[in-house]
Amino acid sequence: MKIDLPCKLEERVSEKTGNPYIVVVIQLTPTYEKKLFLDPAEIELAIMTYGNNHSQKIKMSNNQ
Repeated sequence: MKIDLPCKLEERVSEKTGNPYIVVVIQLTPTYEKKLFLDPAEIELAIMTYGNNHSQKIKMSNNQ
């Protein structure tokens, strides 16, 4: 089975702590999204692969 789903790599801010984080957001329906959290290496690979012009703004600390 193959299903194409729209998704985005986004930088968001935690409502709880106020800290920024990177997440893949998969839009399952117009009103429902699934967040997929990547480890730092996966985030770097996604940025390198898909050529994000904002890659200089995305900084991951070692403790995430």
